[in-house]
Amino acid sequence: MRKLFAIIAMCIACGVTRAQSYQRFNNDSIVTEAKRLLNARLVGRITENWLMQQDDRKFATAGFFSYEEAGGQKCILFSEEDTPVVLTTLWFAGSPREETVSMDSTHRLFTPYERDLYTIRKQTEQQIVADAGFKKSNNTRWNIIPFIDEHFKRVYVFADAGSNGTVVFGNDYLLSFDEANQWQTTRALHQNTIPLNYREGKDDEPITTVHHHSGCAASCLTATDISTVMLYGKCANWRKHMVISKSYVSIWDCEKDELVTLTVKDWERQHK
Repeated sequence: MRKLFAIIAMCIACGVTRAQSYQRFNNDSIVTEAKRLLNARLVGRITENWLMQQDDRKFATAGFFSYEEAGGQKCILFSEEDTPVVLTTLWFAGSPREETVSMDSTHRLFTPYERDLYTIRKQTEQQIVADAGFKKSNNTRWNIIPFIDEHFKRVYVFADAGSNGTVVFGNDYLLSFDEANQWQTTRALHQNTIPLNYREGKDDEPITTVHHHSGCAASCLTATDISTVMLYGKCANWRKHMVISKSYVSIWDCEKDELVTLTVKDWERQHK
């Protein structure tokens, strides 16, 4: 399991081999993972807004998580008991948008799949408390996103910005779990927190933004990076976002939703 996690995490983190100096990754695993993360984050954002409009006494919930099902996204809001139950199910048909959501307020038990998602999410909360390696910056909050598929059980942890006008890269983690839902490993995907301020203004010329990877961070854009750019890029009026490391330059085109990675030497040759 540890070996499998290392192999898949490496694909998620970079998706490029040293033999490839230039390649497009439209259908690569990193972009697929980034789009899954984007959908989960969109569902979370819409669900939080929806909860703010509800009666707290009727919709008191301990938390929620979402997963893909039948071409859409299902969001599960659960209770606070030691043995929680599903309080409300939100269903997003197709891409997550407020106008596509429907609600089922039937109280029920978790399905086996939902029970596993809840369990690894709960274990991640415990790891965040117990592990000093999780360092939340000011004006950020943890966003916990569990995934279970044919590859392995994993949870992403983001430090989402707590205020408008700021995009946070970094301070994100990937945790792996075994078949029994027991925590196995935690990997920091970046070395530090990288906040970028933006101003919404469609009249401004679109800009290219950049951040750097060093140390233990991946040598190119991660799935978490790309999901963050897709989440904020259009409202921030970004044309492209780049990551520069010692060996590679990765570029996400916000208009084409396309990832290109070059070696630093090739990038410098093209921009002389």
